[in-house]
Amino acid sequence: MCALWLMGYEEDPDECGEICLCELKGWLMDERQTTIGFGIKPWRDTMLPDDFREIAYPIDATDWHTYALDWRPGEVTYYLDGVEIGRSAASPAYPQQIMVGIYEFPTDAGEQDPDSAYPKVFPIEHVRVWQSTQSHSERQRCRFGDGQ
Repeated sequence: MCALWLMGYEEDPDECGEICLCELKGWLMDERQTTIGFGIKPWRDTMLPDDFREIAYPIDATDWHTYALDWRPGEVTYYLDGVEIGRSAASPAYPQQIMVGIYEFPTDAGEQDPDSAYPKVFPIEHVRVWQSTQSHSERQRCRFGDGQ
């Protein structure tokens, strides 16, 4: 599995909510379609709903794609290749950090897959982040991808 997400710095332990831009699980993809996980994960932030979803899209995730989000007070909009794919009617009201991860899950026997190729890769062409000229409390914005 590989993922791109934003999460709070947890300077206050309740500021731990996550905006997941994409989770891609190898066992949920092939050359015809890919299941993409995205949305809000509240963790310990009681002000956020659990609004994470996994939806299959007719794409090959091994090709280049643009994953984007528009983070505003009270709302996050998610995009795949410039097309809106979902909205969350809530958003963290505190600063977030960008996280990128690759995860390997053990086999049923609890071991690494001996036929799996190493090293694992999650190629990212670029990340673009910006904040509008309005104040942080008025508008927050974050976009991953080529800006299309």
